[in-house]
Amino acid sequence: EGDTIEADGVTGKVEAITILYTRIVTADNKTVFIPNGVVASGKIINYTDKDTRRVDLNFGISYEDDIDHARQVMLQVCEKAPEALQDPVPEVFVSAHDDSAVTLRLQVWVKSENYWALHYRLLEDVKKAFDAAGISIPYPQMDVHVPAVNSKDSSK
Repeated sequence: EGDTIEADGVTGKVEAITILYTRIVTADNKTVFIPNGVVASGKIINYTDKDTRRVDLNFGISYEDDIDHARQVMLQVCEKAPEALQDPVPEVFVSAHDDSAVTLRLQVWVKSENYWALHYRLLEDVKKAFDAAGISIPYPQMDVHVPAVNSKDSSK
């Protein structure tokens, strides 16, 4: 009781375990009753069992942007975030070369109770820091080339 778990596709805080049901309260304050047989026979993910968790976020930057500069900006944002732990040190590495962006993965540790606060802070603060540093976050795009139509062939 008191732990935040995911069981049978439901995530929330365990409010009570009775003889028949486990009662979970979701983040939006819904009460869900899951039969104990389902809980016992299924996978349970406990989000609050450990004192710390790692926030993993991906940020795409333009192929024209400097990877090392973007990495530096992201790490500076982590240094300023009060929830972010500096031990172990935050890390940024290239995780993919996607169609429209180079994807950088940010990994930073946080106390479990501050996970979502840091998650949302980093999403906002990295975007703002990228804007200030002139680093673009590209969106998927496709270039379409249409050949010129020859006036003699226009009847085809």
